[in-house]
Parts: sequence; structure tokens; C-alpha cells
Amino acid sequence: MRGTGTTTQQLKSAPEGALFIWCNNFTLNYPKSICSRINRPDIKVVGPHVLTSEGYPQLHGSQYSDIIVDHALEGTSEYHFGFARLMRQCIRKPEQGRIDVALNIGRCLKVNGKL
Repeated sequence: MRGTGTTTQQLKSAPEGALFIWCNNFTLNYPKSICSRINRPDIKVVGPHVLTSEGYPQLHGSQYSDIIVDHALEGTSEYHFGFARLMRQCIRKPEQGRIDVALNIGRCLKVNGKL
């Protein structure tokens, strides 16, 4: 559902240099336009394809302060595996990293806290 401001709030509160995983691979211009509007060019916006075996190489070797997942992303077991892989390999300082995840898997699962 658009228009509630949840994604905007997620992007506003994202740490500098975060990776933001949008809820689909087709409308990436929407979160990118929000980043532009709120003056957050430091956030890298990608689709959930990066959580798959085919999409992961796009980020291989990249480093981010945190990974933020859009509140509307519907999770799959492949996404969970991919998310774990990204956390291990793409977070700059895992001991200081913060996870802010909202994956819908029948119900909303939120994980907030230090790694």
C-alpha cells in the first residue's frame, strides 16, 4: 500500500551508506525518487533479486553500513538465505551494524538490533 510514509521513514532513518532492498524488481524508481526528495544519495537502492543466487553477484565485493529491507517485501526461504549471505559479506562493520528488516511471511517478522 502506497502513501502511508513507511518507506520514506525507513529511508530517512537509514544509516549513511546503507543498502535498501525494495519490495520488487520493477518499480525501483519509486524508492530512488524518495531518496532524491529527502536528499539521501548515499543509499543504494536495489530489488530483491540481489537476495537470489542470480542477483547476488551484482553486489559481490560491495560494502554497506547496514541493510534495510522495505516493509512490504514478501519473504521466501531463498530471500532469507540471501539476506544472511549479504549480512555476512556486505556489511562494513558487523559489530556496529543494525538490521532493520520487515519480511512478510504469513505475518510480519521484524528484527531490530545489533548483529
